[in-house]
Amino acid sequence: MSNSTVVWSRTGRRVAAVALTLLAAGLVSTRADTSTNSLEKPWDSSVALGLTIMRGNSHSEAINATIAGDKVWAADELRLQLDGLYGVTDGTKSAETLHGLIQWNHLFTSRFYSTLLVDGLHDGVADLAYRVILSPNAGYYFIKTDLTKLSTEAGPSFIIKKEDGTPVTEYVAARIAERFDRVLSPSAKLWQTAEYLPRVDDYEDYLLNFELGVDAHITKAFSVRVVLDDRYDSRPALGRRDNDIILVSGIAYKF
Repeated sequence: MSNSTVVWSRTGRRVAAVALTLLAAGLVSTRADTSTNSLEKPWDSSVALGLTIMRGNSHSEAINATIAGDKVWAADELRLQLDGLYGVTDGTKSAETLHGLIQWNHLFTSRFYSTLLVDGLHDGVADLAYRVILSPNAGYYFIKTDLTKLSTEAGPSFIIKKEDGTPVTEYVAARIAERFDRVLSPSAKLWQTAEYLPRVDDYEDYLLNFELGVDAHITKAFSVRVVLDDRYDSRPALGRRDNDIILVSGIAYKF
């Protein structure tokens, strides 16, 4: 084992210990500084559907769907999301993804929090049967107002993945992530996320994910939504590309 591998492994274990300690403290903590955004808020839930059909030089159909919900309490935040994409071009499957996310944040103060994130992905075209990421991290809000939020998170991630035709792989990665939310107007909002997950024993094996989305209301309940996803895997399945860029649009219903 090389010196760099030993350093990465030791660093990963130390980061994991710190993050797990913070998370455990969050589970038993009963007090938090709630001077900002301290009141419990109702569920912010929506379902979005999009359909693309092309006829002419090529025949293609694609459908995407997302259901999401956010809930804020005095000292806790919960985010849920399930989304999928399926497409066929000239009779050949061109897209098949199913993605789910659960994130729970516990606030120690109005800005500092522990987080537990579970992220799962299936990508049939990329020959990824499944990839599950469990991330107990620490987070901090650099900006936290009614109009703007900017936060960062860091800690370990435990990754389990299965590619078609290969055994299950399990490893530990570090995770550095940020999220930006901005209310553009009473009827429009923007969000952006990015995360970097290098494997602790091989830093050349990493994941890099980016998302940018805009949602604009056309009525009180309905809105137009456009989302750009960029997923990069430095070690994709054999014969597959390392980068997937997905641009989806649709109509969302808030309930």
